[in-house]
Amino acid sequence: MKKSLTYVIVGFVAAACLAVSSAKAERVLTVPDAGFEDHVLSDEVDWFYLADDPTNVWKSVAGTGGAWIGWNYYGVWPAYNGNNKVYGFYETDSDYIYQILDETFIAGKTYTLSVWVGAGWSGYPDGWWLYFTGEDYTDELAEASGSAPVFSWEQVSLAYTATAADDGNKIGIKLQGDGWVTFDDVSLSYGPRRQGIRIRPMALWLRTLGQTFHGRLEIVRSHTMFTSVTISTM
Repeated sequence: MKKSLTYVIVGFVAAACLAVSSAKAERVLTVPDAGFEDHVLSDEVDWFYLADDPTNVWKSVAGTGGAWIGWNYYGVWPAYNGNNKVYGFYETDSDYIYQILDETFIAGKTYTLSVWVGAGWSGYPDGWWLYFTGEDYTDELAEASGSAPVFSWEQVSLAYTATAADDGNKIGIKLQGDGWVTFDDVSLSYGPRRQGIRIRPMALWLRTLGQTFHGRLEIVRSHTMFTSVTISTM
């Protein structure tokens, strides 16, 4: 006679396939002039090179002719938030902008640098690059890159887990974009290293359960808190 034994496992089995983070919330760090609004522009066509304002917390590597801040140049590309945004470069071949923050790395913490990026003109190179650096902006610890959408914004991110060698060193952040690529609303946070739940041990346990009863194992997955396991035996 065929018998069926149905077991109901109560718990977060359905969530086992999803990555989870620690219960501790990430800490948001302050990025000075994160939206590039500290320099007030007079109107939508006004703009300036970052290097021409020595008081600005963002530093331009290329100097005059490199990265520049604009409002709504040519009236076709407003900022993601507020008035201002920064362009990759203009009269030079390329440029980086960077800050060395007062905040310092904590070994074992995972830092996430995020920024909104978009291309303000079509038909031109659209690359972007993000970096974590040491206290020397040329000391690149991690890098991410991609292509900016044209006439739209998307948020891109770079994650880096600080090592023992980084501990106590100031955090450097650096942005690079092609000429008409723009950045806005930079953010920085850190938290514990993200961890996931392994589902293999649960699968092995269920397989063992089926073998114990020498039957066929049927697992009904659900998005609820319950999962039913049916073992058909002879």
